[in-house]
Amino acid sequence: MVDLLVSLCSGCGYREEETRKSVYDTPEARRSFLNDPYDGGKLKRWAQEHAETCRAVALPFQRTA
Repeated sequence: MVDLLVSLCSGCGYREEETRKSVYDTPEARRSFLNDPYDGGKLKRWAQEHAETCRAVALPFQRTA
């Protein structure tokens, strides 16, 4: 089984994808992935680094109806 990991910024829409070979897809496996110092830490670092730069970017004006 191959998993597609998607890091998505809900503020600007930027996304980064990575495929990963996986044996199990269970809630326990997902939790252990996110808590893993390498894999989960990598995603958390990406999110923090992107958030630091994303907040500095002005979003275009959006009209509300």
